[in-house]
Amino acid sequence: YSAIVDFTTAACTVTCPAPTGLHTTSITATGATLTWLANPAGTFAYVVQYRPITNPESPWINVTTQTASITLTNLACGKHYQWHVAAYCGTATGSISPYSVTIDFTTGPCTTNCLAPVGLHTTNITTTAATLTWLANPGATLAYVVQYRPITNPESAWINVTTQTASVTLTNLACGTHYQWHVAAYCGTAIGSISPYSITIDFTTAPCTSTCPAPVGLTTGNITTTGATLSWVGAVGTLAYIVQYRPLLNPAAAWINVTTQSPSITLTNLTCGTHYQWHVQAYCGTATGSISPYSITVDFTTLPCTTNVCQVPTGLTSSVLTPTPGSRLLSWNSTGALAYYIRYRVTNTATWTTTVSTTNSKLITGLQSSSNYEWQVQAVCSTNAGTVITSAWSQPANFETPFRAIFPNPASGRSIQVPVVTENEARVSIVISDQVGKAVKTINKTIAPGGEYVDLDIANLNAGVYFILIRGTDNNKVQKLFITR
Repeated sequence: YSAIVDFTTAACTVTCPAPTGLHTTSITATGATLTWLANPAGTFAYVVQYRPITNPESPWINVTTQTASITLTNLACGKHYQWHVAAYCGTATGSISPYSVTIDFTTGPCTTNCLAPVGLHTTNITTTAATLTWLANPGATLAYVVQYRPITNPESAWINVTTQTASVTLTNLACGTHYQWHVAAYCGTAIGSISPYSITIDFTTAPCTSTCPAPVGLTTGNITTTGATLSWVGAVGTLAYIVQYRPLLNPAAAWINVTTQSPSITLTNLTCGTHYQWHVQAYCGTATGSISPYSITVDFTTLPCTTNVCQVPTGLTSSVLTPTPGSRLLSWNSTGALAYYIRYRVTNTATWTTTVSTTNSKLITGLQSSSNYEWQVQAVCSTNAGTVITSAWSQPANFETPFRAIFPNPASGRSIQVPVVTENEARVSIVISDQVGKAVKTINKTIAPGGEYVDLDIANLNAGVYFILIRGTDNNKVQKLFITR
C-alpha cells in the first residue's frame, strides 16, 4: 500500500445549538433536579439522557420535557450518575441539536433504620444438619432471611431460608463439608427497613460415616494412544462401581462417569499424548452408608500421538512497548505451528478473552489499568477434514498493568500527558473542552501501534474543570481534567 494521507470534511452546520449551562440541584438519596439554559426561541422540546456510571456502561435512559428543567425520581441511593441533554427546534434538517456536554452527580448516601443481626452462632452440628442462631433485633423485626452455601471454588450460589425467629435449623446438608452463612433483618416496608447482611461465619458438618469402604489398589494398565485399562480391589459384597475420569486441564475439566459391576474397566476413545486422572466409588447396597467415598485419585498419560504432534508453547514472556498505555506485547517460543490461540483474563475472574496470532507474539490492547492478568498460549498445528488439531494450553504466565490516566491531574504546570491507546497506527484528535462543551484546544496526531502518552500544552488555560475527548482510538473515552493556578 502507498503512504497514508488524510483529509477533513467541511464543518457541520447546526441551526439548533446544543443546550449549555447544565446544573444538578436538589440531590437526595433517590432523586435530583436537572436544569440547563433554555435554547433560543423556537425550541419546543428537550430530551434528557441519564444513567448510572458503571463498567461495563449502562444503557442511557431517555426522558422528554418541554421545559429547561426536569426532576428525576426512583434513583438508587449512593450512586454516581451522568447526564446530558439535546434540543428539538423543529422538523427541518439541522433542527435537532447535538447532545450537550455530559456532567455527573452522586445521590445521597443510603440510610437504614434496620440494623444487621449480631451474635451469630452455629450449634447442634451433625453430618447433615446444623442450627443457626443470632441475637434478635431490637424493635419490630418482622422476619429474617438466612443465606448459606458450601465453601467451594468457584463460589456456589447462596441458598435462602426465611424465618420469623432468631434461629433456624438446616437439614439435608452434606457430611464433612465446610459451609458459610449470614443473616439480614426485615423491619418493615418503608425505605431503609431492610438491614445489611451480618458478618459471615462458617462451620463444618461432622465427618461422613460409611460401612462401604472405598476401593483400594488402583492400577492403570494396557495404556495405548487412545485407551487404558483401569483396575482396583473392592470389598466383598460390592454390587457395582462408578468410575470417574477426566483429562488434566486448567481450569479443571468435568468428570466423565462410567459404571461397571466388575473391579476393572477399559476406556477407549481417549486422546493421544494426554494426561488423565481417575478414581472409583463402590455401591454396597441401598441402606444408609452403603455408598463409599471415592478412592484416592491416580493419573496416567496416554501414549504420544503418532501423527500431527502438536507441541505445547513454552517461554511465555510479556513486555511493555515504550510508551504503551493499556497494552502488552506477549511472546513465546515458536513451535513451528500454523497459528496460536492466546487467552487472557484478570486474575481470579472467570471469563477468558481469546485471540489468535500467526506468529509467536501478539500485541494485546485495551487492558484495565492497575490489574494483574494471567495468560496462556495453545498451538494450532493442522486441520483434518475441518477439525482443528491443537496442543494443550501452556502453563499460565502473569503480568501487571500500570494505572493509566492523565498526568498530572490536577495540573498546575504548562503541560500534561494524555494516554492514547490504539492497536494499529492511527490518526487521532485530542480535544479539550470547557464545562459548557466549548472546545478550547485541539491537537491532531498520528499514534504508533500500541499507543503512547501525548504531551499537551495547557499554559494558556485558566484554572477550572475541563473535559478531554480522544477521537479515533480503540477506546474513545472522556476524562475530566482539573487545572489549578
